[in-house]
Amino acid sequence: MIVIPTVAGVLLNESSRGKIPDLICPWLSPFSKVTMLFVIAANSAAVAPQIQLDDPRIWSIVFACICFNVLGFVCGKLVATLGKFDREKQIAFFTTAALKNCSLAMILGIQFFPPSVALPALMGLMTQHVVAGIMGRILTKNIPKNGDGA
Repeated sequence: MIVIPTVAGVLLNESSRGKIPDLICPWLSPFSKVTMLFVIAANSAAVAPQIQLDDPRIWSIVFACICFNVLGFVCGKLVATLGKFDREKQIAFFTTAALKNCSLAMILGIQFFPPSVALPALMGLMTQHVVAGIMGRILTKNIPKNGDGA
């Protein structure tokens, strides 16, 4: 589910010298967003009875997940800046440092523990991509593009 599509994507990108992603991304981007919703819905079905939106603990978990996600991006950006990485490596580094496999954590939590244990992983899964988009915009704003002094 992960290795084969990743290898296929890298091979397509490298063999086309980046032309294929430019052609298919506009078409596949909406599809990937919809499938992400399906993955979240499928993984969260077991936790759904535990979620009561009027419970302050739920909102404190959401807030903590957002804070941890932001902290991951900021720490990754700090290390990448101190390491004087070029633009592409900085972006790859702080993105990789911040994103985690919340789906796996949620599945393991549901399989081996009471469903409420998976709640933080679910909230992390639901917030990390939004935070990634926002932090990506914020943290890449001041990184010089190649040829602009990088």
